[in-house]
Amino acid sequence: MITLSALLAVLSPAVTGRDSFPLSTYPMYAHHRGETAIFRTAEGLDESGELHRLSLRLIADSDDPLVAQGLLIDTIRRGDGAALCTEIARRVGGHEVRIVRVELVELTLRLDSGEELRRRVHDRCVVG
Repeated sequence: MITLSALLAVLSPAVTGRDSFPLSTYPMYAHHRGETAIFRTAEGLDESGELHRLSLRLIADSDDPLVAQGLLIDTIRRGDGAALCTEIARRVGGHEVRIVRVELVELTLRLDSGEELRRRVHDRCVVG
């Protein structure tokens, strides 16, 4: 009886179409994505101009990609990137490569290949 109850509880979101705690079907990941997606990130540039992807810890002082992405989306929408850029620039001091500039960017990427189709710089600041 316990096994049957547990099985019914696990299957109930699929049958009822209702998603709730503790039985979640994660609907945020269940929709079809297009061929491209927009990602916001911060990049560091070294003295030669080479781009370096910055870690979530450097960008948002977090290890959660949703936190970092939300912070960047909100900051870019508000047009308030200068403060965040400066904050990130303060954190890159310990980076293994000497970063001289930070840029907050919006990248349009092809999801099947990762090819960069568009790169828009929203804010930039100097490190140090």
